[in-house]
Amino acid sequence: MKNTLKFLQTALVLITLSLSSCTEQISNETPANAKTLFNPAETFTETDAPVTETIQEITLTTPWGYARTTNATRNYPLVVVGSWGEGTTVSQKAGKKYPAFFLDFNNKSSETDGAFLAELIDNAVKSNYRIDTNRIYLTDFSMGGSGSFKVVRGMLSKEKLFAAIIRVAGQSESTLADQAVSKTSIWYHIGLNDTQVRVDVARETYTKLKNHTTNSGAIETITTDNSTGFSRETKTLRKDGVDIVKYSEYQGVGHDPGPCYKDEALFDWLFNQSLTLR
Repeated sequence: MKNTLKFLQTALVLITLSLSSCTEQISNETPANAKTLFNPAETFTETDAPVTETIQEITLTTPWGYARTTNATRNYPLVVVGSWGEGTTVSQKAGKKYPAFFLDFNNKSSETDGAFLAELIDNAVKSNYRIDTNRIYLTDFSMGGSGSFKVVRGMLSKEKLFAAIIRVAGQSESTLADQAVSKTSIWYHIGLNDTQVRVDVARETYTKLKNHTTNSGAIETITTDNSTGFSRETKTLRKDGVDIVKYSEYQGVGHDPGPCYKDEALFDWLFNQSLTLR
């Protein structure tokens, strides 16, 4: 009996040590403060290809695999492709890894357009498009870069928010609406060979976001890389496990949205943003 009891005690100690070791391994692989969303991996055939439709005279493209019976209850992110349409690169490069709706919102960059967009999204959901309204993203460049903050105000007038914005350049609009600062993540890109006005607006925008009371307690890190083919410095503000603001300056780049979309990390960042995480 004593031998049996001793054996059980020894086994219990070994099991406890084993579980402790597993916990440490998991902790090392996934930092405790990192927040990511579940984006299931899928393999597609041409029968799963997106379908382009029209809603209120605006082009809407469905996600890869949207019609699969196994996805019948799944809601998908919506990427609003703003002025100049450079955001279509997201669909081309990440559409299969991160299936999503894509809405062609080219040449629409005013508050009125933002209010229209909010109503369009409501109508799409009422028409049974399975849009995850916590994961609405906006891409915008140049006039659209400036206009992105105007579109935000229009969306807010209808009680809607973007989960994330990819903004490239913009010659005005350095102040994001307070309610959006607390919920909307931003990755701002600027080429240092762009006009000085646009560079100044970009830097001013980052400074305002960094110093906003909502972002107090955020940790700033600064990294450099050449992953886009250009030397780039990126400042990141992380708070509560979310990269809420990223700001990248590109050496040798002018008024060009192309380089930032060469970075696969851009898509990983975008599709891991949700209003539920902020």
